[in-house]
Amino acid sequence: MRDRSDAFRKGASFAADGAAILTAVSLPWSTSATSILVVVWIATLLPTLKWSELKRECMTSYGGTPILLFCLGLISLSWAAASLHDGLAALHPFIRLLAIPFLIVQFRKSDNGHLVIRGYLVACTILLAVALVSSLFPAVVPILGLKYPGQVVKDLIVQSGECALCGFGLLLWAGTTWATQRYTHIFITLPLAALFFVAILYVQTARTELIIFAVIFALLFRRWFGWKGIPIGLALAGSVFALAWVSSPYLRFRVNHVTWELQEYYQHDRATSAGDRLEWWRKSLEFVRAAPAIGHGVGSIKPLFAAKAVGESGVSAVVTANPHNQIFAIAIELGLVGVAALFAMWIAHVRLFQRVVGLPWLGMIVVVQNIVGSLFNSHLFDFTQGWTYVFGVGVLGGMALSPTKEHFNTRTDPVRLWFSRFAGAFEGTGGSMSDLTPAILCAVTGLLSAIAYWQYTELHNIRATLRAAMRAYVVLDEGYVSKLDGTYKVVAELKNGGSTPALDVTRWIGAAVVPPKGEIAKLNFNDTGTVNNDIAPNGRFDIAEARDNIVPKELAEKDSGWSDLYILGLVKYRDVFQQCQYSSFISFAGPADSTGRRKLVVFQARSTPAEGKPCSNEGKADFP
Repeated sequence: MRDRSDAFRKGASFAADGAAILTAVSLPWSTSATSILVVVWIATLLPTLKWSELKRECMTSYGGTPILLFCLGLISLSWAAASLHDGLAALHPFIRLLAIPFLIVQFRKSDNGHLVIRGYLVACTILLAVALVSSLFPAVVPILGLKYPGQVVKDLIVQSGECALCGFGLLLWAGTTWATQRYTHIFITLPLAALFFVAILYVQTARTELIIFAVIFALLFRRWFGWKGIPIGLALAGSVFALAWVSSPYLRFRVNHVTWELQEYYQHDRATSAGDRLEWWRKSLEFVRAAPAIGHGVGSIKPLFAAKAVGESGVSAVVTANPHNQIFAIAIELGLVGVAALFAMWIAHVRLFQRVVGLPWLGMIVVVQNIVGSLFNSHLFDFTQGWTYVFGVGVLGGMALSPTKEHFNTRTDPVRLWFSRFAGAFEGTGGSMSDLTPAILCAVTGLLSAIAYWQYTELHNIRATLRAAMRAYVVLDEGYVSKLDGTYKVVAELKNGGSTPALDVTRWIGAAVVPPKGEIAKLNFNDTGTVNNDIAPNGRFDIAEARDNIVPKELAEKDSGWSDLYILGLVKYRDVFQQCQYSSFISFAGPADSTGRRKLVVFQARSTPAEGKPCSNEGKADFP
C-alpha cells in the first residue's frame, strides 16, 4: 500500500512539474492557455504536498507576505466601495500571489526547475523570431495574421518585458558559463541575448523597459564587480542606448513621442499615454488622502474614477480600473497598510535572492523588473506580468532553497572567482595566463558583434527599401468642383495606391483664387482637419460627405474666372509600419461639363515621409 502511495505521489509530482513547464511555455503566448494550465498545475500539485512543508514556507517572510496581501484584500471586501461581484473579480490578482509558496515547496524538492526556465526561454525565442521576421520582411505580416510588424501577441509592453527578462537571463547564464570555462556556450547565449536586446531597441520598444534596462545592467555589474560595477553597468547601458539612438528611428520616435503626449495633455486636454498617467496619478493621490489608512477596499478603483469623471471633459472624463502604478493601485484599495505589505513582500523577495549565485539569481532580475515596472504600470495586477512574477519568484526561489544544491555562498560565485583569477594573472599574485583565454574570446565576440551590427545595418537598409515598396500611398484619384445654393463645394476621391492600408487618414482641403493681377489670394483651410476611416490597398475614399465650404464666398465671387481657381489638398496618414506619411496635391478646376461640374486637374503632387515623427492631430503645421 505504501509503495502504491509513493508511486502515485511520484507520478503526481512528475505531472505537476510538467504542468508548470507547460504553463511557463504558454505564458508569453496565450492568457487562456495559461489559465487552463494553472488549474491543471494546482490539481496535480495538491496530492504531492505535505502540510508541514507548506506551513514552513508560509511562515517565512518570502512566503508569508504574499498571503498577507491576499488576506488584506479579502478583509477589505467588507468596506469596499464596489459591489461584491466587482470586488471578488478584483481579488483575482491577490489570489494569484498565493501560488508563490506552493511553487517554492514544489521546486525546493524538484530538480526540474531549470526546465521551467528553459521552456519559458524557448517560447520567448519563438516569439522573438516571429517578431524579427515580420519586422524585417513586412510581406509576411498578413500571412502570419499579424496586425503590425513586430507585434505578435498581446502588446508591446508585455513583449518588451519578456525580451528584457530573457536577454538578461541569457547574459547571466553567459557570465556563469564563461567563469566555469564552458566557453562554447557563450557563442549561443550572447548572440541570442543580443537579439532580445535588439528587439527591445529596434522593434518593440516599451519606454518603461528602457529604464528597467539601465537599472538591471547596473544591478548585474554590481553582482559581478561589487559596488564599483554600478557605474560600469550604467556606462555600458548608456553606450548601448546611444548606439541604438543614432541607428533606430523607431526608438527615437517612441522616446520623442513622450514630449508630444505631454503637450497634448497640458495644452489641449487630450488623452495620451503619458498624459493619462499624470491625470490618473493626480486623482489617485486624492483617493488615497480620502482613506489613507485602510483604503477604499478591493474593486473600488473604477467606481472612484467613474464618480470623479461625472461632469468632466477631456482627459478628466476618462474612467479606468488601472491607475498604471502598482503602489497607487494598492494604496487606493488597501491604504498605507497595504502599501507596507507590498513593500515588505518586495523586500523579502529581494533578500531571498540577494545571496544566491548561478541561475537562481535570475529571480533577483524578476523582482527588480517588477518593482521598477510597477512605478509606471500595475504589473502585479496585469495577467502576464503578474504570473511571470509569481512563477519567477516561486520556481527560482525553490531552486535557490533546494537542499541538494549550493546557491547561497556569494564568495563562491564563479563569475567573481574568475575576475579574481583574471586580475591575479596581471598582478602576479595568483592565477595563470591561461585565464586570458576568456579575454581573447571576449575580443572575438566583440569583433563578431561589430560584424553583426554592420550586417544588421545592411538589413535595415533592405527593410527600408521593402517598406517603401509596400507602404500606403494616398493620392487624389479624381474630383470636381460644383456650386450648390451659391456656395462652392469640392468632391475629391482619395486613393491608396500602395499594397498596405493607410491608417487614421486626416485631410485638409483649401482653395486659392488668382485675381487678374496674378497675385494668389489668401488660402482658406479647414484648420481642424477631418479624420476619416482607414483606406485599404487600392481602396478609395470619397471626402464629399464632409461638404466643407472650401471657397470663401467673397473670393469665389471675384471676376477672376473658373480657370483661376486652384484646389489644394494636404493628407496625413499612418502606414502599417507606424510611420507618418504626408501627401499634397495642387489642382485647378477645368472646363464645366453639362452638369456644371468642373473636373479637378492635378498638375503638382508629392509624397513626403516623416520618419520618426509622431502622427499627431495638431494641424497643418506638422506638414514638411
